[in-house]
Amino acid sequence: YSPNSKKRIYEEFFDKNGNIYCTKMFEDNEKNSLIYIQTYRHGRPHLTFKTEKQLFQHYFENKFNENDVVFCDARLLDKPLLNQQNKTKNILVFHSSHLNDNKTINQSYKMALENPQKVTQYLLLTEKQKSDILNVTNIDPDKISIIPHFIMPHQSTDNVEQLDRFVFIGRIAEEKQINHILYAYHNFLKSGFTTKLSIYGRDEFGQQRKLEQLIEELELQDNIDINGFTNNPLMEFQKSKASLLTSSFEGFGLSVMESINVGCPVISYDVRYGPSEIIDHGKNGYLVEQDNISELTKYMKLIIEQPLQNVHTKPELTFESAKQNYKQLFDSIEYSY
Repeated sequence: YSPNSKKRIYEEFFDKNGNIYCTKMFEDNEKNSLIYIQTYRHGRPHLTFKTEKQLFQHYFENKFNENDVVFCDARLLDKPLLNQQNKTKNILVFHSSHLNDNKTINQSYKMALENPQKVTQYLLLTEKQKSDILNVTNIDPDKISIIPHFIMPHQSTDNVEQLDRFVFIGRIAEEKQINHILYAYHNFLKSGFTTKLSIYGRDEFGQQRKLEQLIEELELQDNIDINGFTNNPLMEFQKSKASLLTSSFEGFGLSVMESINVGCPVISYDVRYGPSEIIDHGKNGYLVEQDNISELTKYMKLIIEQPLQNVHTKPELTFESAKQNYKQLFDSIEYSY
């Protein structure tokens, strides 16, 4: 590290026998940009790369063979993978939204979406994202497979104490928009309801303090408790009347799956992407128009007045469905297994 800026300026990498095989040099300035990467063979300088992507491409060209099936779920690796010389079967996996806040394509996804001729299959989690991609690209629909996350069955514990409360479990972060939950909950209480609210999660960048200040402003101190990270989210879901999700965006919404899987219905904003694929509106939860706090309040009231019965996971999100989906994917690319 630099004695002045305290930024990293030099890195060395050694194999298990103590032999150096790579070094990296960085600029000693605010950007701390990479200057070069030097690889070594038998203790002597071998190849030099200006960028990590050049190194990645070199590695791929030496690691892969013709017709290898390669799953790539990191957009940083798209360019070196798609530009390497071997004719591999490239399957690009999207775990989150390809869109910016203004609904244009995120720069990190452009390499993937603008070079479909180099991609064997795109693997997405939701039909809605597929529709959005087809609306702005010329990608062949047959090149896009939908395989949602799956969840294993969970045996609910019969002796769990049922509490009259809503619950939020997730990162206490700005994009989670937990303040929307507080405003909706405030309106909920003004209608004469007494159901409590519990919040579980790690604080990020001082967001918890902002929530605490809003709770004080709305005079909700006696109705809400904020807890730290929980090691047993399934138990907390199972104790609750319903869980709440008001994110501005989601990759898929694993907490929504976990909640429903133990019989706790979910009231969630219908954001890109995930909730609409997991929640069967009116059966295992409710989908709410994004950022519509009054509608969120409406469904909070409804779920207390008319609790949903027999809340369970949709068949499409089971392990058996996932196995069948992957079999179809491998059959479609003519992979022998």
